[in-house]
Amino acid sequence: MYARVLSLVAAVSIGNVISTAARGAESDLHLPSEPRGEVTVSIRGGALTLPASTYRADAEAFGFTGLGNATGFTAHAGYEIRDRVVLGATYSRFTTKSMRRTSTLSLEMSALLGGVQLTIARAIWGEARHWRLLFDGSVAAGMYFLDEKFDSRTRSVQGYGVRVGADLGIFYRSAGFVMSFAYHGSDATLFDLIGGKMDAAGFEVTAGLALRI
Repeated sequence: MYARVLSLVAAVSIGNVISTAARGAESDLHLPSEPRGEVTVSIRGGALTLPASTYRADAEAFGFTGLGNATGFTAHAGYEIRDRVVLGATYSRFTTKSMRRTSTLSLEMSALLGGVQLTIARAIWGEARHWRLLFDGSVAAGMYFLDEKFDSRTRSVQGYGVRVGADLGIFYRSAGFVMSFAYHGSDATLFDLIGGKMDAAGFEVTAGLALRI
């Protein structure tokens, strides 16, 4: 439900400018060789849909339901080494929990990644060229962490993984709104006491504010 609401809000916000962009947008497909030096920063909140797993099935059998949807945030900072190409770091953290009587089972997935972001398409318009519509693709790799907390007991695993994503952003001057879709996959695997397992993985939908300075 959270992911659907975010998708609707982003579609309405970006849709209002699409017709204007189509009339006045200026395509810019050349890649200058000199560095531009633009710094990018974004913070986005949203949801992570965890994959089906035997761990979740075992938890549901014991009354802990609803562990498939986690909420949290993704933060990104990068530096444009040349036009359209950004090297950066990303930190994500998503949490889900379920209660049964007086017991609580919670899972937290976090990731610290480094990678590259490429602007695949962009439109620039307005008399002073202040408006920008950007479509970016990104690939990042690094460490994933999956933490389980059952009442006062905790367990943690970690491993390597990747994040593959796509961002759609609308900017006025340096400030903008960005919506991101991404897939996380890793070899960080958590096992329960009866053999069920869950990987630190899932589909992310987030939206929030960004700066390109």
